[in-house]
Amino acid sequence: MKNVAYYKSRIKTYYETVMIVALKNLKLRYRNSALGFLWTLINPLFMLSIFVFVFGKIVNNIENYPLYVLSGLIFWNFFVSSSNQMINKILESGGILKSVNIPPVIFPLSALISNLINFLITFVPFFALMIFFGYRPSWITLLIIPYIALFSMFTFGFSMILTSMNVFFRDIEMFWTSITPALFYATPVVYMVPADIKNYMLLNPFTHFMELARDILYWDRIPTLGHVVYPILITAVALFAGLSVYNILRKGFISQF
Repeated sequence: MKNVAYYKSRIKTYYETVMIVALKNLKLRYRNSALGFLWTLINPLFMLSIFVFVFGKIVNNIENYPLYVLSGLIFWNFFVSSSNQMINKILESGGILKSVNIPPVIFPLSALISNLINFLITFVPFFALMIFFGYRPSWITLLIIPYIALFSMFTFGFSMILTSMNVFFRDIEMFWTSITPALFYATPVVYMVPADIKNYMLLNPFTHFMELARDILYWDRIPTLGHVVYPILITAVALFAGLSVYNILRKGFISQF
C-alpha cells in the first residue's frame, strides 16, 4: 500500500509540475506582445491567403479549395510549432536538471501541452472560418476530438526522438529546421494526392493524418478503416520509438550540459 501511495504521489507531483511549466511557457510566449495569441491565427491565415491566391486558380480539381487547405494547414502548423518548441527543451533546462531530480521528459511534454492549449483556443475562430467557407458541422465533427488526441500523441513520440538526440547532436535542430519546408510540400496539405503516385505518398506518415483529418472536416464522412488503423499504428510506433530513444539516452543528458 505504501508503494502505491508513493507512486500516486509522484505521479501527482509530476502532473502538477508539467501543468505549471506548460502554463508558464504559454505566458512567456506572448509576454510583451501586443497581439498575444492572435499571432497563432495570423501566421496560418497569411499562409492560407497565399495558397488560395497563388494556387486557387491552378488547383481547379478541388472543390472549395480554401476549406480544403484550412482543414490540413491548422494541424500541420500545430505539429511544426510543437516539434520546434520541444526539440530544444531538454537542453534549455540543463541548469534545472543539474540541481533538481526530476524527469527531463517533463520539459518537452510541457512544451507540447502549452502548444496544445494554444491550439485548442485558436481552433475556435478557425472553426468559425471553416463554417464561413462552407463547412456544415454534423455529429461526425465530434470525431475531431479523438483525432486531436491521437495526433498529439504522435507529435509527442516523433518529437521525443528529435529532442533526445538533439542533446548529443546539436545539428539535429538545424537539420529539422531545414527539412521541415521540404516535408511540407511532400505532404498533401495544400494539394490532393495524385492517383498515380498515391502509393508513394502513403509512405509519408503525415499523409495518413491529413487524410483522416479531411475525412472529418472536409468530406464530413466517417473515416474508412484504413484511414483510422494506419494513424493508430503510426502513433504507437512513434510513441514506442520516442520513449525508447529517450530512455536509452537520458542517462547521458547531464554530461552534455
